[in-house]
Amino acid sequence: MALTIGVAKETMPGETRVAIAPEVIRKLSKDGVRVVIETGAGAAAQMPDSDFVGAEIVADAAAVLQAADLLLTVQPPAPEIIAGLGAGKVVIGFMQPHRQAKMIRALCDKQVTSLAMELVPRISRAQSMDALSSQAAVAGYKAVIVGAAALAAVNARVRVDNIDDEMLAEMRRAGCKLIRLGVESGSQEVLNRIQKGLTLKQRKAL
Repeated sequence: MALTIGVAKETMPGETRVAIAPEVIRKLSKDGVRVVIETGAGAAAQMPDSDFVGAEIVADAAAVLQAADLLLTVQPPAPEIIAGLGAGKVVIGFMQPHRQAKMIRALCDKQVTSLAMELVPRISRAQSMDALSSQAAVAGYKAVIVGAAALAAVNARVRVDNIDDEMLAEMRRAGCKLIRLGVESGSQEVLNRIQKGLTLKQRKAL
């Protein structure tokens, strides 16, 4: 009998992630794995149901829990999710077992096996399962985008001897404002060259 993997919609306020990506479903389908997803599970992550090609879309979390042998989750499962799990089922996700003593006890009482992705050893052989690093990397990229969007202007301090012609051209196209913060003797020639490439208005701003 084929393994059935289930994914329900995350219910924790503010959680926009979904526990499976469309490309993973395609790989699982090739291996004969059945994937069942609650409708709207990926909506908050900008993934409509139509993106999950190869998966069965069901009406609610109860239908997912009834069909799934293995449940994938982002946040620790809510009490109502645990209540719907049968004995012998498996849950994989960020379980936070050190903070969720009641949840762990409830899973044990239901005879459900849980695997915490954040506790996978961070070693070379397990890099493909290092969920902490992957999420931290995404958060870092997002932080840069959010920060850039929040700033009306970005001020950068650079050494003028690190500026080549290509960089200067990019700075000019971007309308950068250059401010003299102190010039070392070896950099004066480079600074003069930069200033010659600026408009009169830009030179007056230095």
